[in-house]
Amino acid sequence: MPNSHGIPIQQQHGEIDDNVPAYNSRLLAQQLFLSGTNSSYNEVPGQNHWWDTVMTTPQLVDFYYKQTNNNEKVPRKLEDFEIVVGDPGDMGSKSGIKVLHLEDPGQYGRVQVQGHQITTSNVLSIDFDPSIWKGQTVTMDGSDLFLDDVSTPTTVSQSNGAWSIRTQGHSAGGLPTRYGRQLGSMTAILRTRGPFIIRHQGSEVSTRLALQVSRNLHQYFQADTNIIPSSSWDDAIEGSGNVITLILQGNTPASLHSDFPLQPSSSSIAVRDSRGNLRVYGKDGTSVGAAFLSPLKGEQLELVIWGSDEDALARATRLVPMVTGVGQPDFVILGEKAKVKGVDGALAMGFLDHEWKVTPSSVLS
Repeated sequence: MPNSHGIPIQQQHGEIDDNVPAYNSRLLAQQLFLSGTNSSYNEVPGQNHWWDTVMTTPQLVDFYYKQTNNNEKVPRKLEDFEIVVGDPGDMGSKSGIKVLHLEDPGQYGRVQVQGHQITTSNVLSIDFDPSIWKGQTVTMDGSDLFLDDVSTPTTVSQSNGAWSIRTQGHSAGGLPTRYGRQLGSMTAILRTRGPFIIRHQGSEVSTRLALQVSRNLHQYFQADTNIIPSSSWDDAIEGSGNVITLILQGNTPASLHSDFPLQPSSSSIAVRDSRGNLRVYGKDGTSVGAAFLSPLKGEQLELVIWGSDEDALARATRLVPMVTGVGQPDFVILGEKAKVKGVDGALAMGFLDHEWKVTPSSVLS
């Protein structure tokens, strides 16, 4: 609800909707009203989930014209507001403030703004839009910062509770950090630039699964894919699209991150948790599958789908995201019980932070 403050909202719902009951919109309208949002709710008598003039009711037409004809400057300048962020990759800016990174992506981040006084929780870095903030001084959790009079966004980041203007690039200690289209959870793989690249080892099973992933991406997103069978991961990746790699009983391609925390072998997968402890799944010979993100050059991403056997690879392949905006984590490791229990059969799941390390909020059995 805090995110709705300062944004005009028009709701509409059919009174006798038997698909999504009107109760849901009534509750949302109540919550928006109680939060002081500029919102209006129109419940249309006698109408179901869809009708011929659903997009041209007088209330909607009036709202469209009111918003397109006003001279309000965007982004809107608000003096007192709050931002709640679950996934920075799917969040825009508010009053010229955009959260770039969370300290722990598995938990919400919060930014509270009162004039030039800003307090944060679980937030690592923020962009300030110069159209609102350039040349001003802000106090971030007690740290005074002058936002230079520049035409590009000013990025500020915090370390051990102290905020400063960031000047370094997208690396930490020589290792890549997450930025741009890499931000967010596993669904970030869907933010590709160009056709998806699906590479696999060329076996009958991996060929079938690669084709199924390609069909799903086309069906859900009309996305183009290039399927590349390869007996070696040494071949260079050509193209700017994100990569989905299917691996049966093998090691992953070399990562840009020399100390990447997920390392599969032929029959097991090792995960280094937030405390540096190594946990190995499948070492007892049980069937284990995994899906996890890995960084590529620039803002490209790789989604690795790995299985210790054919059934495990097939189970893991079902984790390739086909719905945007859902809370699918950065990595999931499935055991044999996933065949009947679904996600309840997961052995481990969680998030990778801005340095591609497993976060404390991740769940590892």
